[in-house]
Amino acid sequence: MKSTNGTPMSVADFQAELARAPEQLYAVAGDERLLVQLPRGNWVGGTIPYLMTDDAGGLTTRERLLVQRLPRDEGAEPKVSIYDAKTIARITQDAPRNGYTMLMIPAFSDVHLAYGKDAPTFRDLFRHPIVGWITGIHLNDLGKEKPKVFNGKTGEVFTDKAIACHVPLPTGKTADVEIVNIFERSDGPDIRFETDGFAVTDCSIDGKRTNFAHWLTENRVDTQLPLVADYNGALINVSIQSVDKDAGRVALYAPVFQGRTYRLAKPVWRDRLPAAQPDDGLLRRRRNRGIA
Repeated sequence: MKSTNGTPMSVADFQAELARAPEQLYAVAGDERLLVQLPRGNWVGGTIPYLMTDDAGGLTTRERLLVQRLPRDEGAEPKVSIYDAKTIARITQDAPRNGYTMLMIPAFSDVHLAYGKDAPTFRDLFRHPIVGWITGIHLNDLGKEKPKVFNGKTGEVFTDKAIACHVPLPTGKTADVEIVNIFERSDGPDIRFETDGFAVTDCSIDGKRTNFAHWLTENRVDTQLPLVADYNGALINVSIQSVDKDAGRVALYAPVFQGRTYRLAKPVWRDRLPAAQPDDGLLRRRRNRGIA
């Protein structure tokens, strides 16, 4: 597999791939109904029906997996670790001296909140490339199902823990990770929130306290565009899930935090936008500059 984003496969195709190359290491994304059919093997996976492919761009599917063959040092064994909100800070300590970490975190979980808030403080964070995704579900299943991560070796499935595969690389090879973000911050206003979390009520807009749901509605804000914050030079998006004006509550797909300043994204041409995806917590980061 030579594609950069991975190869779309049926369950049967990936089962055959596992049988042909059981020593190979894989990262697998797809709908939960597909992942539960997979045999145990040398893979880690996470739920998400919104895939990014090389040929088709954004793809929404419940019938196909996206399979990525992970480069590794054949002479060194990758290590799979499970983290919760209290232990996620160990991720950089467990990382290989030379290599990278494939990390998957269930959306809306406590560990998702902890990683998003505290990752910039993790020891030696910028020396250890971390890639992966925040696992999600189809938008039609919100409130009915939970995002999950899978340990292919053990068959374990988690809704409240992150799974990390620490992958060593051969001498002379290094991992270099960059953020790709089509959005830019607008010129204002500055938005600051009073609490951390995936749902917000009141906030300050250019220093004036107001209800965020009311402000979005009254100003007819295009909520398909995300909020954008600057994390140590990396622009990180937080998309709006829903706005309940009557309850004065806004639900988000990724957490916001006190102490951060957010702005609405600049509008972009619609033909530049990727297929709608509920997952904003992509873990790709700009090496030595910031995290997602």
